[in-house]
Amino acid sequence: MKRILVVGALALVAILVAGCGGSHRCSASITLRAVPAKGQRVTPAGMELARKIIASRVNTLGVASPQVDVHGDEIVIEFAGVHNPGRTAGILREPGQLQVFDFETSLAPPTVQGDQHPAPLPSLYSLLSAVQKQANRGTPESYYLFKATPSHPVLQGPAPTLHQLFRPYTNGKQPTDTEVLKVPASREPVRCLVSTPCPGGGENGKSKSGGYWYLLKLPPALTGKDFVESGVAADVDPNTGQPIVTLQFTGHGSQDFKRITRAEYDRGRVNSGQAGQLNAHDQNTVAAYAGHNAIVLDGDLEETPYIDYTDSILSQGIVGNAQITEPSMEAAQRTALVLQSGSLPYSFQPVGRASCPR
Repeated sequence: MKRILVVGALALVAILVAGCGGSHRCSASITLRAVPAKGQRVTPAGMELARKIIASRVNTLGVASPQVDVHGDEIVIEFAGVHNPGRTAGILREPGQLQVFDFETSLAPPTVQGDQHPAPLPSLYSLLSAVQKQANRGTPESYYLFKATPSHPVLQGPAPTLHQLFRPYTNGKQPTDTEVLKVPASREPVRCLVSTPCPGGGENGKSKSGGYWYLLKLPPALTGKDFVESGVAADVDPNTGQPIVTLQFTGHGSQDFKRITRAEYDRGRVNSGQAGQLNAHDQNTVAAYAGHNAIVLDGDLEETPYIDYTDSILSQGIVGNAQITEPSMEAAQRTALVLQSGSLPYSFQPVGRASCPR
């Protein structure tokens, strides 16, 4: 694929130094607290790995005089010469957790109907409310804290334990006028923004929150460990002109991707054959019966590309690489930066707010 854009520190600095309006630069300090996943502990080795990844991101951003230090389960970043430290903090703490699912077979109730037909719910609260009985069996995968108002905004989560969920609050207690909902074991809520094509969106009610929510079965078919970090880059799709992030598989990842895309090819032929549409080749029909894979980055559904079951070349699955379509080159560069530096070993929550002094 022809590279038509140089991606690196200079390109990123040109975007990120611009900030969000205004020309004032400042020094700032950001503190990020580690939130381990279910069954995980915060260890000195894990925190040192996180420090190195965050330091790599800081250096790539071209931030002046950075200092990144570990204090127990917190990382303190001090830097100068930025317009918008809050935005920079957001980039530094993005987990960079990439997952690929065989979409239809990974859908879990209540976000699937009939024969593996996706039917996401219009809010996270409505999704989790529907699975609390299931979540009460065994150890929950995670917890969310919602404000007890009609719109039920998320205040915290996901957190692996109630202790972690309530840690930011006074005496580590649940605040008043809030509600805790659990995620069932071996399940993951995944958000799809309405700006992204969301398969089945509207089947279970129209979204008022700007997104739809699916419940997917864990584990995914592939994770970030199945991709080569040096093979991640921002680019432009030569066929569509859209900004993209290209992804390169490891040898193991390539074989797993071949396996799930072969299964998706076979599923598309079965689905279309049962509907009497096996010989229909228009893309709308193919997309309706095809098997899809789902690319998820940090809990957001980025893509659901389908496998064209009318193309016999794909009958043994796809051996190659993948890509994520982004809404802008800025978004593509940001995603590439996060994935190039590696996945953080923990999620991180900001302690306090990073801001320029007035």
